[in-house]
Amino acid sequence: KVVRRGPPPPPPYLNDGSLASDLHSLLSPDDDRGVWFDHLNLLLILASVTSVVLESDPSFSSWTPTFDSVETIATALYTLEYLMRLAAAPHDPRSGYSVRGYLSSFFGTADFVALLPYYLDVGMAAYGRPVDFAVLRVLRLFRILQLEHFTEAFTLIDDVFRQCKDTLVATSFLAVIIWVGAAYAFFLTEKGNPNVGGAFDNIPNSLYYTAIFLSGEWGQVDFTLPGKVICCLLVVAGIGLYSIPVGALFDAFGEVLAEQKEEEEKGKGKK
Repeated sequence: KVVRRGPPPPPPYLNDGSLASDLHSLLSPDDDRGVWFDHLNLLLILASVTSVVLESDPSFSSWTPTFDSVETIATALYTLEYLMRLAAAPHDPRSGYSVRGYLSSFFGTADFVALLPYYLDVGMAAYGRPVDFAVLRVLRLFRILQLEHFTEAFTLIDDVFRQCKDTLVATSFLAVIIWVGAAYAFFLTEKGNPNVGGAFDNIPNSLYYTAIFLSGEWGQVDFTLPGKVICCLLVVAGIGLYSIPVGALFDAFGEVLAEQKEEEEKGKGKK
């Protein structure tokens, strides 16, 4: 069962007329003053992502100066927005009323990843160690994650992952144990088996093929009898590994939606 942890209580300094409070109102999609800012930011995200996609096509090489200009303007505004969100975090309930909460949240991570490629490229070039610019351009596609600020579904996803993160972490540890254990078992039973072409002659190779097996694909099938038994057990374990996090996520989704509906009904009741 998912353990519910309620949101932290609002601090007493909310709506105190400070600069941080005004910034939160500007950045909040629930406030009329933030509507124009949301629309501008949305256009920037779409323009930036579109430029990344188009510049990968050689036929648009003549547009490179335009793409670079869009990138520079967008990055400057993204940086300003990131600093504004850091300042407004103590007034934002989605951040747990703290800067740390914003930095560790889904949307805080998305904002940081959206800025990282540009500054990595500038920093590498400044130190005389340029890297593959195409790689950094591809990383800029993560800016589409910033749509979270305008899409309530993304906010729900963030809440869902926060609620079932303990279950997901425990399942991850269990998956590693099963992965390594099964790989070692294949190494013991299939080492020297000519029918598998040396796929399990060492543990690193066994780990590679076992990871493929856990995903539902079988790159090797001509096992010995003990190997076939391990395969059957691994199929059952794989089904369980996928069902546990999926079940936890769906359970958390249901609880988050129920909580949201309850809060909306309370809001209507107060009106």
